[in-house]
Amino acid sequence: MNSERKALQLRYQRICNLGLSEPLRKTGFRRRGRRFVKWIDDELCHVVWPYRGKITLPGRSSFTVDCHVFVAATWKVYPEYALSVQRQLGHTINVRVSQICDDRGDKWWDLRSNDSPARDDDIIADLRERVHRCVLPWLEQFQSVRDVGDYLATPERGPGRARFGYREIVQSPGDLRSAAIAYFAAGEFGLARKMLELAERTVNIPVSAEANAELRARLEKLIAEKTGGVSGSSA
Repeated sequence: MNSERKALQLRYQRICNLGLSEPLRKTGFRRRGRRFVKWIDDELCHVVWPYRGKITLPGRSSFTVDCHVFVAATWKVYPEYALSVQRQLGHTINVRVSQICDDRGDKWWDLRSNDSPARDDDIIADLRERVHRCVLPWLEQFQSVRDVGDYLATPERGPGRARFGYREIVQSPGDLRSAAIAYFAAGEFGLARKMLELAERTVNIPVSAEANAELRARLEKLIAEKTGGVSGSSA
């Protein structure tokens, strides 16, 4: 790493530490690699991820911030997935900070080698303000896996939800499948099945239909294990 890149790296680390790490740690987040993680309970995790783009121009670097909500039952439904992402976590809902702060366009912060020290301080102050005004309030609405299911199941538009207003069922199949997993984790097996039924009515391409069928089979097997073999009940 040349001296210019090293200087940018050190500045980026300081900005993340003062702009994100300090305010997030006060609310229970802990740093895990490049991410800040807070487990609400055994099934639900909040993640704040400062994502740095590849350095493509000399003397310049840029980064943005993503916010994830992760339902750990995803690992139970897809155990092979858990093996590949256990250290990195995954996301059930993912939003970029610009989506929840009502920015126009996709917000990235740029660092240039000729910036003044005051530039870094401005970015730190901006990040801190966004953590308190946008990031924490958005994440705090998810205090249970049932909250995640309800958020994805609603037909209303919102950050992290794909909606298609021209269809009778406006929710995307992917959101409905994620809602099904969240409801399964909450023990709401009837709602989980309802989400899958809606997802099956929305698809017209084989790959999505296959994903629905696979998830239904996996969930029914897990539900049967929890209900003593009554896989087809609405329990």
